[in-house]
Amino acid sequence: MVSFPYTEVKSVKRWTNYSGSLPERGIPTYCTPDVFGETGNAVPRKLRRNGEALRSIIAHCFESDTTLTTIGSRWSFSKIVEPGKLVVDPANLNAIYQVKRDWLDADYKQRRPEFSPMLVQGGTHIGRLNRRLLQRGLALQTSGAGDGQRLAGALSTGTHGSALNVGAMHDTALGFHLITAPDQSVFLQPKEGACGIEVVEWLRRETGLFVEAVNDDELFAAAQVGLGSLGFVHAIVMETAPLYALQTRILNRPFGDAAVWNTLDDLDTRRLHPDVDAPPFHFEVVFHPYPVTGRPGAFVKLMWKRPGDEAPHDSPMPAAPDMSSDHMGLIAALSAAIDGPLPSIAIRLLVAEQLEKRYKPGDRQPAVPGMVFGPSGLPAGHGASTEVVVEQSQTRRALELLYEVLSTQAARGNHLLGAVAVRFIPRTQALLGMSMRSMNAYIELPSIRNAEVLEIYRLWWDALEVAAIPFTCHWGQMHGMTPARLRTYFGDRVDRFRTARQRLLPDDVARRVFASRILPEVGLD
Repeated sequence: MVSFPYTEVKSVKRWTNYSGSLPERGIPTYCTPDVFGETGNAVPRKLRRNGEALRSIIAHCFESDTTLTTIGSRWSFSKIVEPGKLVVDPANLNAIYQVKRDWLDADYKQRRPEFSPMLVQGGTHIGRLNRRLLQRGLALQTSGAGDGQRLAGALSTGTHGSALNVGAMHDTALGFHLITAPDQSVFLQPKEGACGIEVVEWLRRETGLFVEAVNDDELFAAAQVGLGSLGFVHAIVMETAPLYALQTRILNRPFGDAAVWNTLDDLDTRRLHPDVDAPPFHFEVVFHPYPVTGRPGAFVKLMWKRPGDEAPHDSPMPAAPDMSSDHMGLIAALSAAIDGPLPSIAIRLLVAEQLEKRYKPGDRQPAVPGMVFGPSGLPAGHGASTEVVVEQSQTRRALELLYEVLSTQAARGNHLLGAVAVRFIPRTQALLGMSMRSMNAYIELPSIRNAEVLEIYRLWWDALEVAAIPFTCHWGQMHGMTPARLRTYFGDRVDRFRTARQRLLPDDVARRVFASRILPEVGLD
């Protein structure tokens, strides 16, 4: 078996992703950098160890023409996380550094004086990052529903929250350190970058890698959602905000509540909170897929930002999330309760019971973001999920098509074993960011996985296409994207991403080494 500096190398006989949506397979070469035994007194500093390990692993991949797959937390449902023969596990690439104020561009400091750029290694868990930021009185501007992803994977798949004025996680990135060949890496920023040359010089000194400074809007827009296919994401500079708290309000409404549906149409949330003048920071609605007469069928979540000192500052260690956007916790509860086939009415009542339990109406005390968006409750091997993204004006029609599919399939005894969640995200500059329009609806269907659920997903994707509603799917979830559908939604951004990839990886071998298995599925290879 091959060996690399400061790296544990082993073979894995049985591997699958966390949800079990990918078939088990063996991995001949599974590399975990920054694991080493007794080496005497001359152990290099952490980033130098990491640089030597990664240079050696990538050199081997180039020499043997072997695809390198980076395995994060294995949360993705799609082939974006499917490994080949060689895997890098970045679990120990988790260092976090605050970028010195003197190293920031003068114009940036003037424009964004209250924000603090942090250089974070790509293997860092979001939960760890939340805790470290909390210690400094800082917070991420937005995050996904849970905190178990690693940062590079979260950005590469387009992970988002439901912040109406922020966007997805990748929209808060300021720079990427990408290793693109054994002796080549770039620190990539937009043309008007936030970081000065001092950051590049520091990366050179600390990692021992050659680092080229590249300020290019198009390349940066490609890297924001890079699909794991633009090089090894060693570190990201994230723009963090002063610590804030989130105050949550939950409303339980009938499924057909006019105020809820009208708000989906125009996003004027004031009709849902007449006693609060300020618009919310976060807005989402969770629907029962098979609403029960006389019981709530629409669960509205609203969050307002509050000063950080209005919430306890104890460290957000793993704890059950507050009914939160982590719909996988709902699936965990359903999975424990469903034992074999159930009649339609039993499924409806069971889902209603779990939703009402998790979304109890009322106001919550303010909590810091790391406490609100906590660990997933999904037991390994059970889950499925798809998340469709459409222009906000198409939200109602996309949901109508979904409920037609759900009704038809329920009549045949086939049910979605989960919920329907709707969130809204503003426009992104990322070439393959899912939020392409001025405002975008994300409609997620988390469920226990079985063949009937997967068929419901497929039928909904097909119905959207027949109705001529352009859509895309979350890169990390189960998707119905084909090359034609991708181009219908993203247009010339497909070609622009391909061109950016060729510019960053001009060598054919490099493009094979850094190639996610999702690329040929959607026509991006």
